[in-house]
Amino acid sequence: MSNYDIGVVPHAALELQNHKPTSDVDLSSYVAAIVEEMTFQELRMFVRRHGVPEPVIDQTVRDCPNDTSEQKIKLFREWYQRHGIKAAYGTLLRSLRELGMCALADRIEEKLKAAVYSCQERAQSCTSDTEQSKTCTQEGRNFYNDSAELNKTYSGSLEET
Repeated sequence: MSNYDIGVVPHAALELQNHKPTSDVDLSSYVAAIVEEMTFQELRMFVRRHGVPEPVIDQTVRDCPNDTSEQKIKLFREWYQRHGIKAAYGTLLRSLRELGMCALADRIEEKLKAAVYSCQERAQSCTSDTEQSKTCTQEGRNFYNDSAELNKTYSGSLEET
């Protein structure tokens, strides 16, 4: 039974759920998923609002002609690098909503919730597997030690006969 089955929400997922992160979510692993939801025009409007200079935007477009996916990734990373990890998640969602892109903000929020949940489930599974492996290893050692003790006892009783 996982924490999700009994209504306990892990900390990072709770942060995402409440729109008010109490600690920051590192968006670097989710850049492609985030920009996939955005059009180039939406992303350009977002990065302009947050002070990414026009020459940087123009250079990004020139660097990746005919590849809007790569342009979007580079522009988002430019904003993220300038902004930093601190409160980036909240800034992203709040700004999109302020720009009237509420549906986009909701889609990104849902996508990140699902990604964080999935990542935490994998981490929890790995922890369970590691603990299970440690338990099995310890049980194996105990069995070996018990067998060695029995073997000594049995060998000793054979020598007496």
